[in-house]
Amino acid sequence: MGITIYTIHAPKFLHHFRSLSADLPVFNWFAKRSLKAVSSKHPISPTVVHCYNTFAWEGVAQFVNEWRWPKQPKLTIDFAEDLPSIMREYDYVKRGAGKWLINLRKWDRLQARAVQNADLCIVVTDEAATDYCQRYTVQRSKFLCINNLPNEALINQSKALKQAVNQPFTLLYFGDTSVRRGTDQLIRTASEIRLTIPDYEVVIIGHNNREQATLEKLVATHQCKSFVHLMGFQPEIDLPKYMARSSMGVSPLKRNPHHDTTHANKLFQFMLGGLPLLVSDCIAQANLVRNHNLGAVFEANNDREFIETVVSVWRSQDQYEAWKTNVNSYMEQHTLASDIQPYVELIRRAQ
Repeated sequence: MGITIYTIHAPKFLHHFRSLSADLPVFNWFAKRSLKAVSSKHPISPTVVHCYNTFAWEGVAQFVNEWRWPKQPKLTIDFAEDLPSIMREYDYVKRGAGKWLINLRKWDRLQARAVQNADLCIVVTDEAATDYCQRYTVQRSKFLCINNLPNEALINQSKALKQAVNQPFTLLYFGDTSVRRGTDQLIRTASEIRLTIPDYEVVIIGHNNREQATLEKLVATHQCKSFVHLMGFQPEIDLPKYMARSSMGVSPLKRNPHHDTTHANKLFQFMLGGLPLLVSDCIAQANLVRNHNLGAVFEANNDREFIETVVSVWRSQDQYEAWKTNVNSYMEQHTLASDIQPYVELIRRAQ
């Protein structure tokens, strides 16, 4: 495709310093040093320097501002996550040495500097852009929204598989299985739902080292091993075969500032497989589902409402078929190529 890639491999120990980037400049020093090494050896003159996430932001910004360029490049930061918000949920921040070493106020100040000093900020949702504008007092024009759409390999694999017929009523979850994502709720409620829906199943694909034992214990406690399947880690490319035997994709995220302003990759992966969505009322994903009529929404971490919503969906076959039609239509209109085109145009205008 005419793209040249230069890769600098960081020593393994250096990755431990990423989470300390707001306190200690070790990881940022490595990023700056590596960029200087590439620029010294190769005649590059970038139009845009794109920094993915804020871990290396300070180092990238220093490199761009200090290096002698024929023309000063534009600086883009890609906020895949609202780190100051989501890090509060991370186990290594809540316990052990991280509880004392990681200062989340400093992380928020770091993110504020990144937003204010970047030429362009890329976020996943309009809700995230609005939140950053209010929090850091910047103009909305500084933000570009690009969703977490599936890659071409997954698209091709999904098109090759057709939905199974006469399948159980199955909810599919895919991704990190930590309980902040609501996986515990899927297990707690399964036995009661099964009393109304005899062929109800839950398939949970993914693994979390710290919390997998908790999920396994929940399955044993609620005696639902025969219809709640903890599949562990599976390659993303194998997701289509699980979607082909599932009824809905579920994203039961619990509420926090990051979950309220993001779209999980799984939402678009599920829709790629033709699955309607069942999501908690975290603001961004609930807006997506309601605005485009892609499925059902329930109150986050409310077991009673989740049970009632699943049963209602199961009983409303006409509504379910309408959601499937809308899901397929949405994915036909939104491709990775079309959604990144505004960014491509911005880069071309900067040249």
